[in-house]
Amino acid sequence: MRAFTLLFHLGVIGSGLACGGLPKDEQLLKDFQNHRADLETLVRMFQEDKGLGRVGDSFTRPDEPQKVGVSAERLRDYRRLCNAVGAPDCIEGYAAAFDRLFGPVEAGRSETKDPIWIHAASRGLGISGSSKGFMYSTDPRFEIVADLDRVRPRRSGTWIRHIDGAWYIYFDYED
Repeated sequence: MRAFTLLFHLGVIGSGLACGGLPKDEQLLKDFQNHRADLETLVRMFQEDKGLGRVGDSFTRPDEPQKVGVSAERLRDYRRLCNAVGAPDCIEGYAAAFDRLFGPVEAGRSETKDPIWIHAASRGLGISGSSKGFMYSTDPRFEIVADLDRVRPRRSGTWIRHIDGAWYIYFDYED
């Protein structure tokens, strides 16, 4: 019973964290305007590095990025740019080249990373929570809304707000 109570309280705390503390739309839009050139450089680099699926603050996917031709210097460049644009959780996106490192290609996965996520902030636990940041996609498949700050999710999902061209800000929620 004591373990159940502890898990319940952790879940409540995690849910509270998942809903609050993320940057507001206006801050992300301002950051986009101030750092658009760096954001575009990040996307261009990431598209070039076909087998790279994620660069986080202290990890990468795959774990050994040199196996896909990504040097330690290149990783420093990613992290420097991510910090410059206010996205310490850095960048993520997957293409067929990444899948082939581990087995068969996921159904529907192309040779191009789309979407590419630039994670500004996340809250919550690994199995639930929320995140917000920038998304680059030429073919977005998420619900477009006028104001992400007003989204009150009743279920897991991703919502996006258009900025310009293939650029969006996103809000992702996992319950």
